Amino acid sequence: MKIGVEASAVFRSSKTGVGWYAQKLVEALAETMPDDELDLCYISFMMKQPAKLEPSPKNVRYRRISLFPGKVYNALDHYLIPPPFDLLAGAKTDVFFFPNYFRWPLILCKKSVVAIHDLAFLDKPQFLVPRHQKYMVRRVGQSVRRADHVVAVSAYTKKRLVEKYGTAPEKITVVEPALDQEKFKPAKTELVAAVKKKYGIDKEYLLFLGTTDPRKNVDGVVKAYGMLPQQKRDKFQLVLAGAPGRDWGWSWYDEQIDELIVKLPEGSVIRTGYLDEGDKEVLISGAKLFVWPSHYEGWGMPILEALSCGTPVVTARNSSLPEAGGEAAAYVEQTKDPAELTRLIEAILGDERRLDKMRTAGFEHSKKFTWRASAEKLAGVLRSLH
Repeated sequence: MKIGVEASAVFRSSKTGVGWYAQKLVEALAETMPDDELDLCYISFMMKQPAKLEPSPKNVRYRRISLFPGKVYNALDHYLIPPPFDLLAGAKTDVFFFPNYFRWPLILCKKSVVAIHDLAFLDKPQFLVPRHQKYMVRRVGQSVRRADHVVAVSAYTKKRLVEKYGTAPEKITVVEPALDQEKFKPAKTELVAAVKKKYGIDKEYLLFLGTTDPRKNVDGVVKAYGMLPQQKRDKFQLVLAGAPGRDWGWSWYDEQIDELIVKLPEGSVIRTGYLDEGDKEVLISGAKLFVWPSHYEGWGMPILEALSCGTPVVTARNSSLPEAGGEAAAYVEQTKDPAELTRLIEAILGDERRLDKMRTAGFEHSKKFTWRASAEKLAGVLRSLH
């Protein structure tokens, strides 16, 4: 079987959760289906240079669309008349997989699968840049209807697809994000010390990892930290790691976070920006507590990564987060109440026995999620359409 993949998210340099999901799932799919061919198709104006997986699987081909002007394509897409993606790529495939919400028009390929990560644009529109929210509303419903099958990244997202679009449950398969078990594991002490020095961390620390996005509740994390007793703040710094919001249209939210930080003692909160390759898992490993009380998620890959590194997790009991955290994480009920988060953090930090139990439970829970298992689910969907 020949499988086409819309690979823009796979090759994006500064990845968020969707990008890592696309890349790791495609890599595992190539390994899971060694006798089938994968055509990774992408438009060159979305990339700075020709893209390639490293190492490149033998059954993967790369199709770079370079003759079609990017501005023209964007303009046509705005009016919902973009040209057939497979025709532009010269990819005559049996089935096409779209891992990033949107099912583009096809003419050579008759079967398609689209992955939907969340319905935040409908459920929590206030957390999206307005123009992005309007675009998602227009395009996602259309993509779900036109695709022959839909992949949801969580049972929660599947439930919302059924409720919002009336999609038949049998048309939706849950293919959860996973993690690289070899990469996300407790790091050696000397590596943690080196990464701490690199980012100016000179105490034990609590960690938030992710884009500075209103949906991620970064302001709530900073406020909760600021309400910890002085003794705890003297002992622990708060580290905010990840891409700044301005890179995704949230400059005002970046400024709001900075305003909260300047009210706290100098050096108590550290913003690292986007992490260098290899630093992420080490920084997670070194944290005393991973604090991730998002208002809404389609899944929550950082939760699994933290649990696999042996770092206890505090998150929120909403959307898909309990699926990602299972019984291993600790949960706040109200993300809009930073005082509740403060109380939970303080209680956990003051209980070493509880911390040890959370670490053990985290190791066990995270072992359930592998990219190979997720790729096998996707492979089953693709084969069913051939």
